[in-house]
Amino acid sequence: MTAMDVISPKDQANALFYLLIDQENAVAMGGLRQLPNGHGEIVRIYTSPEYRSKGYGSKMLERLILEAKAHGFKMLNLDTGIFMKEAQAMYAAHGFVQCTPYEGAEPPPQLQPFWLYMQLDLQKS
Repeated sequence: MTAMDVISPKDQANALFYLLIDQENAVAMGGLRQLPNGHGEIVRIYTSPEYRSKGYGSKMLERLILEAKAHGFKMLNLDTGIFMKEAQAMYAAHGFVQCTPYEGAEPPPQLQPFWLYMQLDLQKS
């Protein structure tokens, strides 16, 4: 049995975090928060190595996109390392496209050459 539960962060009005559990094992996680410009941002998507390539990351991303729409976000942003090719492919398969760095993104300036920024227009998806 697979279950996904929300874990409430300190700032529940502007952020939420999900943990995906399968057969009592935590297999994936991901969060959604509000950026200073009012857009949503997907953060901390991670799938345990032994559970990768089983669709858990995609399931988490789909849930976070639904939550972003339910919260009324018009645009959804995320950032990822340039070396994370599988994650980039998953994001692109869900409609995310590359964009410039955005206000509120967490990577510091010295990491910019190694980071990729993406966005999804929720009004079109």
